[in-house]
Amino acid sequence: MKRFLFKIVIFILPFMVAAIILLLMPIDKKFAYTTIENSCYNRGAYVYSRIFENPEPIDVAFIGTSHTMCAINDSILTANSPNYTYANVTFCWQGVNTEYVILKDLLKHKSPKFVVFEVREREENVSNKVFPYLADGEDIFTQPYFKNKSTWGNFFNAIFTRVDALRSNNEITIDSLKSNKLFGYEPRGETADVESLKQMAKNQLNNYNKVNGRYVNDTLSGYTAYYFEAMMQLCKAYNVQPVFLYLPNYGDILKKPINSATYEKYGKIITPHEYLMKAYENWSDGSHVNELGAYRISVILSGNFEKVFESYQK
Repeated sequence: MKRFLFKIVIFILPFMVAAIILLLMPIDKKFAYTTIENSCYNRGAYVYSRIFENPEPIDVAFIGTSHTMCAINDSILTANSPNYTYANVTFCWQGVNTEYVILKDLLKHKSPKFVVFEVREREENVSNKVFPYLADGEDIFTQPYFKNKSTWGNFFNAIFTRVDALRSNNEITIDSLKSNKLFGYEPRGETADVESLKQMAKNQLNNYNKVNGRYVNDTLSGYTAYYFEAMMQLCKAYNVQPVFLYLPNYGDILKKPINSATYEKYGKIITPHEYLMKAYENWSDGSHVNELGAYRISVILSGNFEKVFESYQK
């Protein structure tokens, strides 16, 4: 039996060494971000270009999911708030591990004064599907492996990504429509069916009512807390002030995120006015506002952001 196990170890060892070497090699970020070119409006090309190639500064960066990507028109904010240049470098899907990777790349290559983090009613304890494609080797090695089962899948996908990078022979192209694009807002033109919004409002009541809501006690913990704290430490290391933007689904009854006390340890929470979030015509579906909603939210929030930023600079 011992001999059999020894042979297995000898057989596996070269693969383990090769995997470690691959993960120790720096990933070509241009390849990493364009590997996910068919995901999320070809978002990787824009985020890469805006962070790594576009020389324009970023004073205020937005980090989060498609909630913010489709709700915050950074061109309107920049026009209405000329003291700051805004950049919406969010990416689709929940999972703050990808937000952590994008934040790390942003802070290494730009010098924002503020980072606005999207926060929801609660944060799901999930891994974002593009994390292993964007993450540095150290991010793969230091995953909290016993807090989420996705970590092992991330490990192997990161290895496969690096093999693909070697095979590509640096033949990398960037979507010309995304290259050097200054702003990252993505509009949604459709208007949601009213009945679907009413159903979302019912779901919100079932999930977050104080008596027996399914998630009313779902505090930040485990995998998600690990990456949230890592992002806050990055902000501290780069002398960047975090701010939090509350963007719930339609029908919100909480008025602020469940984890607001945790967020407020690090920065102020901004919430769009309630009437903006209740108007049917502002929504594309139960989770995303449409182009009209984004316009209204961005125009009104531009003044709110300036006031918050100025309060930190006094």
